[in-house]
Amino acid sequence: MKVSSERADLVVVGGGLAGICAAITAAREDQLVHLVEKKSLLGGRIGPNHRQPIDQSNLIPQVYQRESGILNEVWPLFFKSNKEGTYLGISRALRDWVEAENKIKLFLNTEVEEVKTASGIINSVISRDNLTNERTSFVGKYYLDCTGIGRLAELSGSDGEKGVDLNEFGDVARDIPLKTSRVACLIQIAEGKDDYSFSLPDWVRLKWEENHLSARLNLMESLERSPTGVHLLEWEGPATTNEVEASELAFCAWDFLKNRSSFRKVFKKLRLVTISDEISTKPVFRANGLHRVSLDDLQHSESVDGAVVLARTLLREDFSMVSRVEEKKLLPHPVEIKPQCLISSDFKNLLLAGSSASCSELSSRSLSMPVVAAQMAISSAITIVSAVSQNRLPKTICKEGYIDGLQSKLGRLNQLFSRDGKEDTDNLSIGANATASSTVMGPSDCLSDIEQKIKTAHCLIQFPVGSSFLENLSLELMGQNHQVFSVKLMEGSGYHHSLPGNCIFVDNVKIASGVNQLEINLALPIKNKGWHFLEIHSNTDFVIPLYERGLVGYVLHDKKRGFYLNQAKSITEFYPVLTTSPKVSPSPMITLSPAPKDYEAGNLVNNYFRPNHLPQLWVSKPTNFKYSEFVDLEWKQPIEISRIEISFDPSYDFIYSGKPKSFEEDNFSSLVREYKIYITKENQASEMIIHQKENSLALAVHCFDPMEIKSLELEILSTHGLNRAQVYQIRTYA
Repeated sequence: MKVSSERADLVVVGGGLAGICAAITAAREDQLVHLVEKKSLLGGRIGPNHRQPIDQSNLIPQVYQRESGILNEVWPLFFKSNKEGTYLGISRALRDWVEAENKIKLFLNTEVEEVKTASGIINSVISRDNLTNERTSFVGKYYLDCTGIGRLAELSGSDGEKGVDLNEFGDVARDIPLKTSRVACLIQIAEGKDDYSFSLPDWVRLKWEENHLSARLNLMESLERSPTGVHLLEWEGPATTNEVEASELAFCAWDFLKNRSSFRKVFKKLRLVTISDEISTKPVFRANGLHRVSLDDLQHSESVDGAVVLARTLLREDFSMVSRVEEKKLLPHPVEIKPQCLISSDFKNLLLAGSSASCSELSSRSLSMPVVAAQMAISSAITIVSAVSQNRLPKTICKEGYIDGLQSKLGRLNQLFSRDGKEDTDNLSIGANATASSTVMGPSDCLSDIEQKIKTAHCLIQFPVGSSFLENLSLELMGQNHQVFSVKLMEGSGYHHSLPGNCIFVDNVKIASGVNQLEINLALPIKNKGWHFLEIHSNTDFVIPLYERGLVGYVLHDKKRGFYLNQAKSITEFYPVLTTSPKVSPSPMITLSPAPKDYEAGNLVNNYFRPNHLPQLWVSKPTNFKYSEFVDLEWKQPIEISRIEISFDPSYDFIYSGKPKSFEEDNFSSLVREYKIYITKENQASEMIIHQKENSLALAVHCFDPMEIKSLELEILSTHGLNRAQVYQIRTYA
């Protein structure tokens, strides 16, 4: 059969979130990219064929934990293009994103069957079109395996490993059957008109009660949300003589639901209408790289030199393949990943991402989470771009003397790559003086209407302290007359000071009759600037009102009560009350004296484009934008610039729900929509050089011919809904 040929700078195999992010990253760096996906729809694990969680909240204890960089474009894409809130809508939105890039050529229904290699180089990848049976040879300078199962690396003949490593926990014994069958599929349940009985076919060898407990619990929770609709079934149980089929799994579960479950009365009039093909549960092939990620690497508390990926994930604590969150361990910080695990040790032009990177088996499960795999794929793409531009091999780009350049390139994309970050020495704004039209001082300046009331007896209030002294603190709450509260003030500790640490103040405080304020006299010097936590406890319940349009950094953490299904093992007994929509989170009303100065324009000219141990952004006072808000940057001496980068606020506390959801909003309400940029030259002549009317990006980049300027003004005319301006950083470059 004739084989056609397609040539590209980069061939990305796998059209999930990781492959898409890698392709777009490389394409925007002027690389011709071919994106190859075996299914007819994009999305991979988060698409219609697998329906795994898109993201998950509270993966780490930091409130502002969501990734930045290119992933900030994904969520507004889902808001705007998936109003129906379906997995099919997710896939369509992702395709819209890919099709908008003219340097990407997309190949759907295209399955890789063969990889041709010679002398440590992949020469071509041979694929077959599942619809036409036509074969295509993809010839690229570089290849990136984003299949999630290591398909490309395995076909290339790379050395690696596959399957469970029972010694991965060392000497700690873990129970796992030596022979188990694994299968997963999707079923659709619909309402009917009559009572329907069901008898299990003789050829079905499975009994639902013999399934792994976690798989049974997952189904029960899905049915509790809604008995009708699509549900994921997983099987991990005793092995049979033949492989388990998806239909066997579906019918054994249906037999249980109709005849023996506590739901059987509800299921009398329900019908099983569709069963999907088997969802792959095959072991992942993990190619050997220049470094192998272990569980110890992921848990490492010290920062890693030369890291290129910083991501939120969970650690698996058993060998089961069932996707149950409770059996995973929460980490107190995001994990750092070295680039060497993304580079094949066998083929100079093969890079890896996600669960098929060079790692242990249990580590691969942590790296398989969509947002983690996407971060790794983006770093792999930038490594390839850097290798091409410098005419060096990827392994050289990751060595001392080159790695700083790779990290700088990631930083310019607002990609987090290490816990410590990196100073941007090319940013000319660092030396500028920043002033603003107005600045909010605290919640009392911008909060107006109560959004919700939280009834509790024990909670934490998180707030920023950027000063060296606190005189007193006032918190609005609703309690009983003369109710007594035990209060503690604690410094933040750990990564970004995001966990309660050393206690620096303790007292018992009584509220006066008819007063809804908890007044605390502190007279306290502050040794460590950053997040602080006020712990409040009483023998009687009280109410904390939360105000809409909350201020970044002011957060209520309520005490967890009872058992929360499908949540990882936590390292804290409190959980933050945060937004579940593109609108900003509500905030408690807390007043500090002296008035804080945490939101001043000076934040715009530091090295931070998102919150860390402090909010790190400029916030204007509330406005209807009848009169614009603005910030000015002025230099002592004229500078020459040709590029401006602005980091707006995309609500980093928002985490997209595990399943697709419909939102009324098209973007984060905190994001600036319309703005202008003026420059002033040494002759004092002011000139508008940019007028952006419909901004939808968290990172806005403007390039132009070099010009010498004395000052720069960012004028903000509107946002996507919030009644104030919020900006993290303005960067300028020669």
